[in-house]
Amino acid sequence: MKIYAILAIVIVALFVAGCATAPIPSPTTINNVVNTAKDVQQAAQSTETKPKVCTEAIGYQVLIDALPKTVNGFVGDTPQGNMLTFTNPTDQTVMKYSTASVNLVNADKNIEVSATDTCYIQYLSMAWSSYFESEGTDGYFKKTTISGFPGWHQYSKSGESYSYNIFVSDRVIVTVQGSNGVADSDVTAAVNAINFASISAAATAATAAAK
Repeated sequence: MKIYAILAIVIVALFVAGCATAPIPSPTTINNVVNTAKDVQQAAQSTETKPKVCTEAIGYQVLIDALPKTVNGFVGDTPQGNMLTFTNPTDQTVMKYSTASVNLVNADKNIEVSATDTCYIQYLSMAWSSYFESEGTDGYFKKTTISGFPGWHQYSKSGESYSYNIFVSDRVIVTVQGSNGVADSDVTAAVNAINFASISAAATAATAAAK
């Protein structure tokens, strides 16, 4: 359909350029236009970014090891990790993703830290593209950069809480959420204590292994 659309545009352009006196394109000219359109389409397809492939999620222990143990008097409890495997009922494709989390506690306050390797599963990461900046009486949701990776910094006035979401190497979502009353400086310290370099290296290695 794209070829015929391009052909139609070219013919219309020729007609408009020459007004009513423009000659009708000969079969040879039309064939040349069609061939050109095919070349354009093939070139466009060859330059399109191929979807990234993931056959194995990052091991949850790797993610656990990258999470902070202690931060500003907050001490981590026993970290949790999981590897999840399921089959897409539509095409029977086997998909995997992994998660890791730790709860940093200081008296009655806590900071929850989690990392999820989406393994490029679209529905797990699509919410990321819908994020938008906002600021008002209820708080704010702002773009930021952490260790070179894109992220979002959020403040909820009603909950008196600060949080971060960071997207590592296009596949790992890291979330840091402070409970009511936890200072922004403590939440930020927890973010800065995460070993993003090891997460990124594991993501790069896993992606390369899938090729």
